[in-house]
Amino acid sequence: MLGGNVGRVRQITANQRTRSSSCPDFDELRAAVDETPAWFRISQRSAGVDPAFDSEQRLGLFLDAMGLTVRSTGVEVHAYAVLPRRYHLVVRGCPSLVAAAHKTLVNTFTGWVNAVEGASRPVLG
Repeated sequence: MLGGNVGRVRQITANQRTRSSSCPDFDELRAAVDETPAWFRISQRSAGVDPAFDSEQRLGLFLDAMGLTVRSTGVEVHAYAVLPRRYHLVVRGCPSLVAAAHKTLVNTFTGWVNAVEGASRPVLG
């Protein structure tokens, strides 16, 4: 779970990891696991009552922001669904990169929407 207005990032794994501090090489093991590419499902809702994707222009801005984010971070988007008030992504990448990519996507999309519409408000919450 990410803090702030970045929504939910949930890792999809076949088996759950147990992280125990009693393991002598725990820090090394955790660092290696954290940088192993994994599957994630990301979901994000609109901020407030207005739909975030209420026009073709906003949808286009979102898809452009997603493309830019993929190119700049290397995170792979394997599936997406965009609804009027939310979106869902299935992505693959290292956990730290996925978290950074999602934050970049939200910030880029919000910045572009506000620039086009002459506003200064959150679009995704």
